[in-house]
Amino acid sequence: MPFPTRSESYGLVVIAAWTDAADDAPNIEWARKFHAGMERWSAHLVYVNALDQDDQDRIAQAYGANHKRLCEPKTNYDPENLFRRNQNIRPQSEPAMTATA
Repeated sequence: MPFPTRSESYGLVVIAAWTDAADDAPNIEWARKFHAGMERWSAHLVYVNALDQDDQDRIAQAYGANHKRLCEPKTNYDPENLFRRNQNIRPQSEPAMTATA
């Protein structure tokens, strides 16, 4: 597997769930503050399947040194980024998204 987090003994995933959309802001804030408070004991790694939609900037962190190597086949075999519904590894020269009529 391409993720480099196999040597750590434990993993922490903060899951916050609620039913009322009006409660989004305080619950998201609580989860992020809790995560930040735990970081000092962290190896500063992230497991790719624990990432959410707003964690796109952490995908490279999840793969560590392997990320660059994973970009090469993505660029060669999916340059249009057709397969992008996961925690996406983008092609190295991804074309700009354009609106279609």
